[in-house]
Amino acid sequence: QKTAYEIENLVPNRSYEAVLQAYCGVGRGYSQESEPIEFTTMCEQVSIPWSTTFDNETTDLPECWTTDRNNPKATKVQNKIAYDNIGNALCLTATTSNGAFVATPILNHAANDLDIKMKLYAAKGTAFSVGIMTEPSMPETFEVLWRDTIQVDNSWIEYRRPTITSLGYSASDHAALAIALDAGVVATLYVDDINVTDAPTCMYIDNLRYLTSSDTTITIDWHEYQTADAYEVEITDNNGVISYETSSTKPFIVTGLTPDTQYSLRIRSICSNERGEWSNSIEARTMCMPREPIFVEQFATGSIPTCWISKQIVGSDNTGKYNYGDAAWYTSSSKTHSTGAALAARRSYAGIRTLLTTQAIEIDRASKYDMRFWFYRESMTGSDSIIVWVNNRPDLIGATCLDT
Repeated sequence: QKTAYEIENLVPNRSYEAVLQAYCGVGRGYSQESEPIEFTTMCEQVSIPWSTTFDNETTDLPECWTTDRNNPKATKVQNKIAYDNIGNALCLTATTSNGAFVATPILNHAANDLDIKMKLYAAKGTAFSVGIMTEPSMPETFEVLWRDTIQVDNSWIEYRRPTITSLGYSASDHAALAIALDAGVVATLYVDDINVTDAPTCMYIDNLRYLTSSDTTITIDWHEYQTADAYEVEITDNNGVISYETSSTKPFIVTGLTPDTQYSLRIRSICSNERGEWSNSIEARTMCMPREPIFVEQFATGSIPTCWISKQIVGSDNTGKYNYGDAAWYTSSSKTHSTGAALAARRSYAGIRTLLTTQAIEIDRASKYDMRFWFYRESMTGSDSIIVWVNNRPDLIGATCLDT
């Protein structure tokens, strides 16, 4: 009869060899020993909060971490690239035929109540996965928490995600945090400064972003992991004056602002009587008040008119040589049609494109007004062109092309 037997009082993270003998009774003694079996006990589970920087590691893989036994060299601690150029970081390397993964020690905490932070470094476009593994030695237990793609080329970026109950993640107490690169593409990912804590009870907000603005409003939106009771928005103007508004919906329109003013905004959740962490801050500017539609502009002041916006909308060459930013347009007196000056766009080296936006104009109905301007092109390159757009915001999102 086959019987399972539990061996107790073993030491964590230690290798053992076991053999079995049958006892045949008094006078007969013991049987011959069985073939030995080898096994290693699991490491002790680590408690939350838990963090690591890899700086004190002297081996390729930290103790109690797990990697692919068929491709162990794909993951190792190294010191060539590390956050702030100090100490060590973990490096994962995938090839067209082999992926790479690494798992932390098992966390003694419910896997659906974690807040995970880590810093990652890789080439732009590198795809990676972060998950949990109930048994790190068995790749099939990998449960994806999130998949993402590196958006900034070869720079350290902090990633933060919760694993809250509402997202449907496992509540297992025996799960390790795991990071993986898929096979099929040659890729290298560096990992540093991992920090795992309890998920906050009033969840934080991320990816606060500007949508649009008018002369007295700014519209914002954000990403949330749990729906809050309400949201508190902090608004700081360019004089440092701070005000607050409360919203129960998203997107949210911040009202009562001053025309042509730069603002800094951030937001946090309100959960019953508790407040969440403040989000990232964003900068946004209200538009100038719309002007009357009948006007003539000859640029006599020698500068771009107040409330007009100049910017480069398609980047420079690979060296960054032709990167003009807000100086993409300027005034020039060398080529003018009449008096005053003229506006000039930078030469379109390396395919750059620039955008000039007028102050908002109070157009009350279609087909009522006529716009006229003189255009002088120095270059004879056939691909050069000028395009005229109309829009209710100072960019090309949703704009209507009037002529080319």
